[in-house]
Amino acid sequence: MRQISILLMVVAGVLVAAGCGERGREERFYSADSSVCATHNVGEGSWVIADRDGVEPVEGYDSMRVVDTGAGGHPKRVVYYSGEWVHEFQYYSTMQVFSEGHVKGGRKEGRWVSYYPNGGVWSESNYEGGKQVGVYRSMRENGVPVVIGQYSEGMPSGTWEFYDATGELAGRKIY
Repeated sequence: MRQISILLMVVAGVLVAAGCGERGREERFYSADSSVCATHNVGEGSWVIADRDGVEPVEGYDSMRVVDTGAGGHPKRVVYYSGEWVHEFQYYSTMQVFSEGHVKGGRKEGRWVSYYPNGGVWSESNYEGGKQVGVYRSMRENGVPVVIGQYSEGMPSGTWEFYDATGELAGRKIY
């Protein structure tokens, strides 16, 4: 599973490199494997998302923002900006990535992936202009497929295959 190894802090609109160290009154959230840490400076409202070793900032992004937080205050949805493109990450409360993909002009664009808490791929989709296109896959937590199909202009198309818990083909549906 792709882990975020970034180190960014937005303070008064200025992008500043920082670490996950102590800075005043803060809250910390760690990924389930403790490799990614998010630190929230309570008084300032700023966030730092970094690996535990303080890896250098991700190149190619202009800024980042924590859009939503979970009930426990952990980052739930974080976006990274690069011109008109947005790279969006959604997290479980354990700071493991739940889903990730790109947005352009307010619409999903390109490959989107959702993950199980164990890091295994739950589903994969492709988007053009906010509509699903191409191959769609959904898998069980152990990697066995549930369904494999195609989308065209946001609608299911062609032959979709459905699999049982052992991975054996259980049926087909033609759209």
